[in-house]
Amino acid sequence: MASSTTFCGPCSERYITKPSPYLCAECGEVICDDCQEHHKVHKATQSHELIPIAKYNSLPSFITDIQKSCTYHNEKYQHYCVVHAIIICFKGIKEHQKCNVIPLDEVTSNAKTSGHFQDLETILIDLLQNINRIMNDRQANLESIEERKELHLAEIQEIRNQINEHLDKLEKRN
Repeated sequence: MASSTTFCGPCSERYITKPSPYLCAECGEVICDDCQEHHKVHKATQSHELIPIAKYNSLPSFITDIQKSCTYHNEKYQHYCVVHAIIICFKGIKEHQKCNVIPLDEVTSNAKTSGHFQDLETILIDLLQNINRIMNDRQANLESIEERKELHLAEIQEIRNQINEHLDKLEKRN
């Protein structure tokens, strides 16, 4: 979506080079502060979500690689085929006439409040806690190993000193 250079798309069309701190998630276009204000008031784009470029760049690639438009018809996804469990554009409805097709808004509207999402969130929180506990245990193990190493090295040094003293005594006797 976002290009490697973050210059405002609408300004670039007018041969103006302006840095753009925002990305329009709907349009897939980077936008400067001035154009952001226009984007928010135009009827066609006022419902679009603007994301700070820094936040977008910090998203994992599996999120940023999600296609927002149909690869066959080059139109925005607007519906969901329940039978095939796929998202489809308006033109794709023809191919799914016999299927149960619902608007994508209905599918996504209760996604965060659904039981599956909450269960997944709980599982992820538990997983994160387990990972943190494992990391802490590993760190404690490393520290314990280091302490034991120091003790063993001290013991070895003590035994070596005792052996050297004994050998010195034997040498003096002869």
